[in-house]
Amino acid sequence: MNPSSRALIILASYDFESLQLTLRSLTHTVDKNEKIVVILNGIGTLGSAMVERIARSWALEDPASRFVVRPICSGAKAFFAIKEILADYAPLQDVTFICKIDDDVIPLKKGWLNELHEAYAALSAGGRVGFTTGLINNNCFGFNELLDIFNKREDFRSMFNYKLRGGAINDYAPGVVNNGSYGTIWQEPYLGWWVHQWTSLKIDDFISKTSNLQKLQIPRNTGYSIGCIFFEKQFWLNLDHEKFNSVFDEEIIHYTCQIEERTRWVIMDQPMIHLFYFNQRLANRDIIDDIIQSLSRYFKDETFQSVSRIGLEELTLNLKEDFKALHDDLWAFLKSLVADPESKPA
Repeated sequence: MNPSSRALIILASYDFESLQLTLRSLTHTVDKNEKIVVILNGIGTLGSAMVERIARSWALEDPASRFVVRPICSGAKAFFAIKEILADYAPLQDVTFICKIDDDVIPLKKGWLNELHEAYAALSAGGRVGFTTGLINNNCFGFNELLDIFNKREDFRSMFNYKLRGGAINDYAPGVVNNGSYGTIWQEPYLGWWVHQWTSLKIDDFISKTSNLQKLQIPRNTGYSIGCIFFEKQFWLNLDHEKFNSVFDEEIIHYTCQIEERTRWVIMDQPMIHLFYFNQRLANRDIIDDIIQSLSRYFKDETFQSVSRIGLEELTLNLKEDFKALHDDLWAFLKSLVADPESKPA
């Protein structure tokens, strides 16, 4: 494993509050010379302007290894922004592997990037791999695993004793978790708040309970929310959105891995915090103060206390953009199923 063969990219749009927590955490969990690129994909709001100011100030602290770039297609779908930068941005031309994280994903253990890289290399020796990832708490797949790890399954069933929404079009029976795309924790903002109570606010316990877990393969037909993925750069460059009549990166990767028989793996002893799915941000925004305090204690870093905060007006504007993007993704997905159901793998 050669660290110089990889780069970490952070997709950032409008959430400058979360981005600050992610960047501050990375100073504790990745090596100083790790190449990190922030991709600016937001336009036209105070939030996107704040994201750019924060990212560029952060990059100037270590210009040899930190970079900020705005793709020509910024403001469009994340799939195209990432593809453009992987193909054309000079600092990424000499790397073979990419780890992509969203601007509100916080890996907790020092050396986590090495672990994802090493796991990818070892697994690739036995077959084609799509990506490796960590155990993310506020994640449709990760949440379902954590219910058993923390012995919370019965608590969940007791609380959610009526049928549940899950996926794009289906209902689920009482107490049953949909761990795929648009799954149970995505559908129910309360569950995002709840899982943070016993993971993000109790980080030492989160790490302790997951420290001896073995890697886990994501089932072939289970969609996965790609807040953090480690992959070969050429894999993304080869993705063909037209094949699946989709511009949603998560969906394109899912179907590509199915067709190409690529496996996807969660490295379960690498716990990570995902702050919010966008539809949780307003309902759960009161927890951000507690998470800031928790991160400050865990990393022993008082600078977490000085993050710039997002106002309610700007948050509302950001959410309007997020909901429009969701509507477009869901509508395109449903139309594609009606127009050409055979275009999607079984």
